[in-house]
Amino acid sequence: MTKQTKTIKFMLFLLIIIPIILFSVGIIQTFVLKSKQNELANANYVLDQKLQTEQELQNEADYKSSDEYKDEYQKYFNNKSKDEDILVKKR
Repeated sequence: MTKQTKTIKFMLFLLIIIPIILFSVGIIQTFVLKSKQNELANANYVLDQKLQTEQELQNEADYKSSDEYKDEYQKYFNNKSKDEDILVKKR
């Protein structure tokens, strides 16, 4: 009889402890997942910023390699037109 009582007490103890442990693990997992979700959101934001910067730099590089940029450069910095004529600035 005492063995049965001890066994029943042990089983009740386990039935109380197991849900407490599972509940604690669930709470910890929730905080860990929220932390990881925030890290992912931050990484995605940084990635978007880097992609936008890359796109802007690519657009600038494409413009600088275009004929339009070369014409503008000649016009404003060398005072020459497309035909290599020297332009005279009016004051």
